[in-house]
Amino acid sequence: MGRWLAAILRDDIGLRDQMARYVPTDDAGLPADENAVVAELCSLAAGRYFGFGYDVGTVTEFARWMRGLWVGRYPLGVIQIEGVIRAALGETEVDLSGIERPAVTKAQVVTASHISRIMKWDLSTVEQLVREAETGAARRGWNPRPAVA
Repeated sequence: MGRWLAAILRDDIGLRDQMARYVPTDDAGLPADENAVVAELCSLAAGRYFGFGYDVGTVTEFARWMRGLWVGRYPLGVIQIEGVIRAALGETEVDLSGIERPAVTKAQVVTASHISRIMKWDLSTVEQLVREAETGAARRGWNPRPAVA
């Protein structure tokens, strides 16, 4: 899972496609343990990009920009994408219960991926973030399979 996420954040399409066969999915999306890693990764990326005390308007504009890139290929609207990002930033009043889990996961992965491109993270930074996401998920009681050594 971690190597797949690292490949996505690095825009390594070949490795992403190669690792995808090892990512456990079904019609409901990823297992909960793996979703926890994705959520943690999105939180780490969003926190580094938007920072502490961020402007909510900046999050809205980012969500609008993301939606514009994915018109016709993305299951969520601007408000839902913004909600996913704000939840990743730790806002507790955000309600994502009306969004199907696979759509939330996709929004989290795409958010982290866009932030990685914008921030121009190198391989070392991406691998460190994935390790932190795996560790953070485990600390929260999940049991993800560590993939980044």
